[in-house]
Amino acid sequence: MAKVSVYWTKSELMAQSVMDLLIENEISCMIHSDQVVEGGPRVNAGHVLVFAEDEGRAREQIGGFLGTLGELAENESDSEDDNE
Repeated sequence: MAKVSVYWTKSELMAQSVMDLLIENEISCMIHSDQVVEGGPRVNAGHVLVFAEDEGRAREQIGGFLGTLGELAENESDSEDDNE
C-alpha cells in the first residue's frame, strides 16, 4: 500500500500531536524524519505519512485541528485587545 505525506513540520512536538490526533481517529500513520545527522546541524523536520486511501480523512482531521489552533490564537489576541 502506498503512503502519502499529509503534513510536514519542523517541530517534533507538532508532528507527534498530529500523529496522536490521527491515531485517535483510527487513521494509521507514521512520522518520516528528514533529520540530517552527518556533517551538519540536526533539523527536527518530518512528514506525517498515511496510507493513500486515508489521505482525505487525514487532511480533514488535520485541517480541523489546525483551524482550532488558529481560533485559539485569534481568541487570545482578541482578549488582549479587550484589556487595553
